[in-house]
Amino acid sequence: METMAVDPIHMDLQDKASHFVSDVFGGVHRVRKLENKGHYYLCVPYGTLATYDDDKLTRIVIASHKYGVRAEVQPNGMNGLKILLHNRTSRDKGRMFERHPRLSDVVECVSK
Repeated sequence: METMAVDPIHMDLQDKASHFVSDVFGGVHRVRKLENKGHYYLCVPYGTLATYDDDKLTRIVIASHKYGVRAEVQPNGMNGLKILLHNRTSRDKGRMFERHPRLSDVVECVSK
């Protein structure tokens, strides 16, 4: 993943969702659906999610912290998944539903 000079948490949700899907899945053309639902984006991926050999689950976590979006994985029918991308606007100020920490902060916290 590329390094950005400006903290991506300040991008609008449309840009965050587009970059998120590019980082995780390799582009919008590689998901079934990416749709603006008003206060969140709906992403419907193909296939499964895993942490290593098919590392999309790991990529979701990393991209969430990179772009400052809450990624919520939910069932989508009998054989599918959907990911809801909720915007966050701060790294460390505000209420829980307004902020999203950097990955380095989370790694430090869970490594204790």
